[in-house]
Amino acid sequence: MSPDDLTQAPGQSANDDLSQAPYSPASSDISPAAPDLRAGLAAQLFRAEDCGPRLRIETPFALPDGDLLVLFVLRHSDPPLLGDLGETLRWLRSHTSAARRSEGLQQRIQEICTGLGVHLERGELRTHTRVGEPLSHALVRLAQACLRISELWRSFRPRPASALLDEIDAELRKLPSRPLSITRGDRIAGISATTWSVDFRVRTPERHTLLFVLASERREHARKLAEHVVAACTDLAHLRKLRRTPVQFLAVFDDRGEAWSDAEARLVAPFATACKWSEHPTWLPALALPYDELDELDELDEPDEPDEQDEFAEQESDDDAPADAADTAD
Repeated sequence: MSPDDLTQAPGQSANDDLSQAPYSPASSDISPAAPDLRAGLAAQLFRAEDCGPRLRIETPFALPDGDLLVLFVLRHSDPPLLGDLGETLRWLRSHTSAARRSEGLQQRIQEICTGLGVHLERGELRTHTRVGEPLSHALVRLAQACLRISELWRSFRPRPASALLDEIDAELRKLPSRPLSITRGDRIAGISATTWSVDFRVRTPERHTLLFVLASERREHARKLAEHVVAACTDLAHLRKLRRTPVQFLAVFDDRGEAWSDAEARLVAPFATACKWSEHPTWLPALALPYDELDELDELDEPDEPDEQDEFAEQESDDDAPADAADTAD
């Protein structure tokens, strides 16, 4: 036998194989008077009370805000019909903005309902007891669907501005690899000598794009951000005339929050192209397009200033008109 063969190492006996050891109950220090744990498992989890044609059942499960989940069972239904009277989706709507209630959220809700045998009808989560299924099991199944759906608010709530900047940065890096320069957190001096912070500067051989990101969860702060972008674009408007490549301004709104309204977009529109981040697949790729393919993002060019010579010519013609009329009269 090789000394390296540990399978036959000395000192090991068959009695060391615990899987073959005979069972012998060990002595316990638990007092015979201790409560039976199995009895605790059978304790009542739900508290029921009459509520008109339904039985109101208070569960021990809590929604994300700490309120206990309440379910209802329709009396005299066979098999028993359980529902939440639409409270779960009402709670979810109150904690997510309208812009965030997208098709993705609806799909997640449907997946949860399908997996737990729950159906959605007129905004209410419902289920019947299955064949041979105790009512308590059906309650737990419906409660699980309600809790999982209510937790979706964490995935669809507005994220902090820093998280949005990271997301925009990642999407910009995915643009087609052509001469493309992306600078995050650039600082540019305006004509008034004020230095403005630009969230992103995207450069191609054809143009430069300055991106201002507007993200806030407070209504009053949202308005101030929009006014700040207007001031920055006004002070930096000279860049459109001084640079050989066109310069365009984009104001990117984080429309996943309820702080934003169309009023901020209308305020910014005369000075920068207002874009919704939820629609970035439609406008973000255009930042890397060749100049001759642009037809939408260069709408903000300033109108041509009237030629001074034309103004003087018009003025001279107006001044000469009365004199000509006098000569004709003579």
